Amino acid sequence: MLNDAQKGLFDRIIFIKIDRYFRSVGEYYECQKILDSNKVTWTATEERYDLTTASGRYWVTQKLAMAEYEADNTGERIKLVNEYKIKTGQPLTGGRSLGIAFTIEKDSEGVKRVVINQSKKPLVMDYINHFLIHHNKKKAYEYVKDKYNSTVSYNTMSRMLKDTKLYGYYRGNPSYCEPLIDEYTWNKIQLITKNNVRETKTRRVYLFTGLIPCPVCGRKMSGTYNNVSSVTKGGKTYRYERDYDYHGYRCISHNRD
Repeated sequence: MLNDAQKGLFDRIIFIKIDRYFRSVGEYYECQKILDSNKVTWTATEERYDLTTASGRYWVTQKLAMAEYEADNTGERIKLVNEYKIKTGQPLTGGRSLGIAFTIEKDSEGVKRVVINQSKKPLVMDYINHFLIHHNKKKAYEYVKDKYNSTVSYNTMSRMLKDTKLYGYYRGNPSYCEPLIDEYTWNKIQLITKNNVRETKTRRVYLFTGLIPCPVCGRKMSGTYNNVSSVTKGGKTYRYERDYDYHGYRCISHNRD
């Protein structure tokens, strides 16, 4: 918005209340200097301010100071609530963000707790044990996918291995929830994962990764390299190596469009 203001693309900003515009006195005045230098004004539709007078500017400062205080005070309260929830083993977010290994249930007193997802426990443990034996995430994923006819994504299973809740630890609370494995096993998993990291053979640099928006959904695209093509004939897919390399950018949501 500030860049467009300096280009002269508009001359007025409209919002309902000033605390919807800024909640920091310092940032407001930094922004206001840019707007003033480019003759851009603003209007609050549900409040009245007169920036041409000293009293008008004073009330703007007072309103912003109160909004900043409320925002900081709310942040402190949320921090205290979250610390209490972590200490007592309560979830901070919804069950979907817990991944596959854990879920949320209410205890006898009606308080929400993070507990082991019993319906997924066999799959999770088989995945962990397979990885510990073979040191290969992909093979472990394919194993449980076939055994349990699982639709859980590879990335979800891979991320789970980093979850400290697997041994009951979360943000400083060593007994946050019931563990699935012990801390020694968890550390062993991290060591195996670290040792499995491979350096890419090609050192290609894509300067515009994360800068070019997808024309379909607007998501930022990433660089991609490929020298393999595939052709489907008679229900079978044949892969072959091209005699040239493909370089470009793609969106993970519309990479086939």
